[in-house]
Amino acid sequence: MKKLTSIIALVAITMFAVSCGSGNDPGSVVEKAFNAKLDGDFNTFVDACYFADSLQGEELEAAKQFEIGCLEKDMPTDESTGEDSKSNTSKKVKVLKQELNSDETEATVVIEISGEGIESATETIKLKKDKEGKWKMLDQLFDNSIFGRAISAPSGEGLDLEALKEVKEEITNVIDEAYDKAEDVANN
Repeated sequence: MKKLTSIIALVAITMFAVSCGSGNDPGSVVEKAFNAKLDGDFNTFVDACYFADSLQGEELEAAKQFEIGCLEKDMPTDESTGEDSKSNTSKKVKVLKQELNSDETEATVVIEISGEGIESATETIKLKKDKEGKWKMLDQLFDNSIFGRAISAPSGEGLDLEALKEVKEEITNVIDEAYDKAEDVANN
């Protein structure tokens, strides 16, 4: 009986140690964040992004609301219904490689996004530890995909000025909406 109790205690301690260590490694952070983004859970995605340590309280919340607004604005819609296609469970995120720097304060994670009916794509994500020691993704804020339409014309030969005007209008709308949300947060 004493031996059985010891084995159960050892298993419990091992499970606790594994569960504590596995949630905050760089690969897990990126995988969770991108799966959340694919499912339309932008709060989880933005929470995994690095913000300057100087941002705190209402300023940090306003910055997060701005980023969420940008992501929501860029969400593709289901053309048949006009509704946001928030959940895309056919897409999957897989960590291909994870590297840490020598003092383990910065990391690089390579992921693959694949799914039914789409071409697989890889992306390299850089991370750093915040002041609390949690891994946070760098360079993921204000999703650059809305700029893609303006950078290359349909023929691939330079700027598409009409697309650039549309992007400018989208950015203005996103900023206005984010400002309104930040104002609401500050007033509540």
